[in-house]
Amino acid sequence: MINSQEVCQEVLSKQTNKTSGRDAGYMFTTVMKLGWLLSMIQPGIRHTNQRRMIRKAIGPAAIGSHDSHLEQIGNDLALQLAEFQGYVPNLVQNVMSRVIVEITYGREIWKRAGEELATNNHELMHLSEIGLFNFWSVNFLHFLRYVPSWVPGATFKRVGERTAWLSDFVRYKPFEMATELHGLGRIGHCMASELLDEFGPDEDVRDALGMLYQAGSDTTSGAISAFLHNMFLFPDVADRIFLEIRHVTQGKRLLQIADRSSLPFTEAVWKESLRWNPFFTLGVPHVNNEDVVVNGVRIPKGSVIGQNIGFMLIDPKVWGDPEVFRPERFLDSDAGSSIPNPNFMFGFGARACPGMYLADKAGFHFAVMTVSLFNIMPLEGKQRPDPANAQYTDMPLRSPKDFYARFTPRDQQAEYLLKTLSLEA
Repeated sequence: MINSQEVCQEVLSKQTNKTSGRDAGYMFTTVMKLGWLLSMIQPGIRHTNQRRMIRKAIGPAAIGSHDSHLEQIGNDLALQLAEFQGYVPNLVQNVMSRVIVEITYGREIWKRAGEELATNNHELMHLSEIGLFNFWSVNFLHFLRYVPSWVPGATFKRVGERTAWLSDFVRYKPFEMATELHGLGRIGHCMASELLDEFGPDEDVRDALGMLYQAGSDTTSGAISAFLHNMFLFPDVADRIFLEIRHVTQGKRLLQIADRSSLPFTEAVWKESLRWNPFFTLGVPHVNNEDVVVNGVRIPKGSVIGQNIGFMLIDPKVWGDPEVFRPERFLDSDAGSSIPNPNFMFGFGARACPGMYLADKAGFHFAVMTVSLFNIMPLEGKQRPDPANAQYTDMPLRSPKDFYARFTPRDQQAEYLLKTLSLEA
């Protein structure tokens, strides 16, 4: 287990040709039928092709083509928040499910089967975490897969059967729908349209799209929920963000994606929200295909190399006062050279998340758009929690446990913008 971001960069990024293998286990890859996922297949031509396809559609040079779509969904989110009271991460996850399906397969598919696609994928993500990070005897005793599911102690069998069905659904169903709509010329602007135009209904196209759909919403949802929860815990920071945005928009228009470069304090808060009480704690383990030496230490071929992301983001040797929520640390004149960008949580080397540019752009816009229009308030009769006592779910992808809130317009100008949105909807 590596506890240093610098060592991860040295081992997993600079020597990525030696350290990008995977060993997810027999339960995950075979019993649960998740071995097709881009994040799990071994380095090779299929891995390279699928990463290239995703980068071509939503990489740094292409992600801007989705700006107007993301802004429209951000506007829809604002209208939902105006009426919302409850557990915020659930709403965020529902919104991100729509984003991922529409950008991956198109708006028409979301209209036809959005609820079914989102529900099944949420369940698959939950079971995937269980399968990847739990201990399973079948990983070592493969013959156990033939044990009937009704046998006492065969929980793995029931989990595997359900996950295998969901895996096939995610991998094939939306792709079949997208291929049909593409043939009819009704699919619209989306990643599937671009890749089908260029490559046709290829297996790598199918699995690249399936991977983005399967994994795209949870990480972004976690980042947005973390940011909004921190603004709930630290309303004075949210007020400073609001003032910075108001200086840019003058209260006469809604926030736009292009405004990001004019919001340095807000950018710093986004980074600090990724770092403080991190929502993502463990990187998916790498496996090296030959011996690797780092700082005089030999890592033998075939080692499973874990990344303790949670510790890296709170390491006192790096951050000084990691327990303090202090966005200003990213505004210091030497911040660029003295502290890392927390986006290393998206992975290292050839295993870095290919959808990270979409996650960052959509996450930032939706989260900051919310703060530009609303105060995030406790439910009626409840108190704002003490940040020191904030609790989170005990999973690799963590969510705040008690983030129940309501959203009230910040002022009359915000009310006016929301009314205008409502009339245009």
